[in-house]
Amino acid sequence: MTRLFLSFLLAAIALLGWLGSCTPTDEQITSVPTFKPVLADAFDANSIALLVPYESEIPEWNVLATNLEQGARLALDDLGIGQGQLTVYATGGRVPKAKLAMQAALDDGADAVLGPAFSVTTKAVAPLADATSVPVFSFSNDRAVAGGNVTILGQSFQNLADRLVGHAVQRGMRTAIIVSENTKSGEAAREALLAAATKYGQSVPEVVNHEFSQMGIVDAIGRVLEAAENYQPDIIYFTGNSAGSLPVITRLLDDRNLRNNGIQYAGISRWDIPPAALEHSAFQGAWFPLPDPVLVNRFSARYEAHYGTLPHPFALLGYDSVAVVHALSTNRRISRRRGAQEVVAVRGASGELRLSPGGGTTRNLVIGTIIDEQLEILRDHPLAVASVTLHGSGMRSNRAN
Repeated sequence: MTRLFLSFLLAAIALLGWLGSCTPTDEQITSVPTFKPVLADAFDANSIALLVPYESEIPEWNVLATNLEQGARLALDDLGIGQGQLTVYATGGRVPKAKLAMQAALDDGADAVLGPAFSVTTKAVAPLADATSVPVFSFSNDRAVAGGNVTILGQSFQNLADRLVGHAVQRGMRTAIIVSENTKSGEAAREALLAAATKYGQSVPEVVNHEFSQMGIVDAIGRVLEAAENYQPDIIYFTGNSAGSLPVITRLLDDRNLRNNGIQYAGISRWDIPPAALEHSAFQGAWFPLPDPVLVNRFSARYEAHYGTLPHPFALLGYDSVAVVHALSTNRRISRRRGAQEVVAVRGASGELRLSPGGGTTRNLVIGTIIDEQLEILRDHPLAVASVTLHGSGMRSNRAN
């Protein structure tokens, strides 16, 4: 076992207890969405309100707010919209302040609202939006808060799972096992994977749930090995991420030679971040969905040139929210289709966004893998999910047979 992996392993184990006690910034993932009809009428966007978690006691949320605002302002420039049409309101990331910010935006005559950032604050402002018919484009990824006048723009677990499972089935992988953390995000990822497997006809004979702790991971190893022996899966999906259980459990399974039978590892989190994750031996060859890196890098370069710093991933959502509002308020064909409760497509910073009548958003994703400690992109023709074509990329690319 290398010194690099020991450091990675110990850090990951140490993080388990701390991460388990934190509230995720998409607060919280709910497994049972309640959909309502989305606002059908077109709207003006002369006055756009941006609700972001400025004035929070959590420093990271203020950084998030800055990136959302700067991404939105970059889109205003690109689309020829005056900066004066955007007004920023601080929510602090908390329900009471979010309600006050939303009411202030409505009192000021907002035609459309971008944000809030989290599901709990989005849920809090939704009744105000419904009462005034002002559309809200939230940065949350929780489909439970979508509907009525609320559209969520965050990357949903179902979008990620559909892309990944569709890719696996296309490559002939008909039997899967899911290894799932007993956390809110782990449960949401598990349910999304199970729904995607049903959609694409993939069999999942076993789900191995484990506690989000060192002992929980160790206990899961034997159950995963037994399930692999009993069902001979083509692929194993993990719901963990590289900051939590994922590096530990995959390495321990590799130490038991689980992949000697050609089993594919995959997950719906990013296995390539932080950069040190690329060096993790058990991550080599794994599959995971992600936005088109070429388009993301193009946006990052533009953002850095404008602001002098690299963007947080949420800056893309700030940009996309303005692009969506601009398209819906100025493009008659798009607004008519939206009014007819049809899926509409809008070009965002990382590719096409498809807005569903239920208030959800599906994003174009590619499938990444790690080969020789480098990110590669796998080419394929996914079943029901459109693929993004990469142009001018220095990455190696593989096309499915």
